Amino acid sequence: MLALAISSDSPSRLNLTEADEPNCNANEALVAIHAISL
Repeated sequence: MLALAISSDSPSRLNLTEADEPNCNANEALVAIHAISL
């Protein structure tokens, strides 16, 4: 999956990077987001 991550290397401080799929533990929920706006 793609993730927007904070990086001190980039001038804009934000990088679009590849990340592992998240896992949820007991008493947690995983919510799928299809679109966002900043």
